[in-house]
Amino acid sequence: MSQAFDPQDELIPSAAPRASRPIGASSSAGSALSVDDLNLKVQQAEEVLLDLERRREQIERQKRQLEEIRRKQYEFEGGQRESVEQLRRGVVLLDQHEFDLKRECEEVALIRDSFAAHLRQLESILPQNWNPADLEDELTRALATVDQARIAYNQSQVRLEALRRLSTSGGKNARNEAAHDAAAAAAAVAEGEEAYALNVETGHGAGQGIGFWGKVGSGFAYSLPLLVGLFLLMLLWLAANSPAGAK
Repeated sequence: MSQAFDPQDELIPSAAPRASRPIGASSSAGSALSVDDLNLKVQQAEEVLLDLERRREQIERQKRQLEEIRRKQYEFEGGQRESVEQLRRGVVLLDQHEFDLKRECEEVALIRDSFAAHLRQLESILPQNWNPADLEDELTRALATVDQARIAYNQSQVRLEALRRLSTSGGKNARNEAAHDAAAAAAAVAEGEEAYALNVETGHGAGQGIGFWGKVGSGFAYSLPLLVGLFLLMLLWLAANSPAGAK
């Protein structure tokens, strides 16, 4: 069956023609956009890397700072602990040394006063003023004074030596030995002083004077030269004051 002819069929197109474009235009545009995107992504990645690098450097600086702080803290704590221990030991040792020095100074002052007292006693002995009738008693008392001075001098040397050992060693045994020696020296000096006082009080007779000399002379024979010297000095004084010498 044939279709009727419509004159307007030729005037109305059956379909709108599609826009034509060159072959490959779409692929070229897509390729150009992809390169830009890649370049952008590369640039962004580089910026991220740079930022990470900066952060890494910053973190490393912070790490070095923290390590330096930790090192200083360890150094401070160790130095503080060591210095505190050293200073504490030093304070204790210096306190002990100061105490020993004060005690030594006090001991030296006592010895010096003792020497000065014995020196005054010896210098006060004037044989030219003695009474010839009391010559033996005067010699006995003079010898007792000399012996007592020698006792004080010798025992003071022991005390000074004990103090020197104490100051050089500083040990407990040395302190005990020094204290023992000092006590023994003090006892010996006190004993000598008591003997001297007893002799002065009781030594008015020849027999008593000779008895005391026999007691102390056994231990202090070194006084013999002084005895001889005093005796010779007394003989010279008697000769000078005798009637024959006066003529």
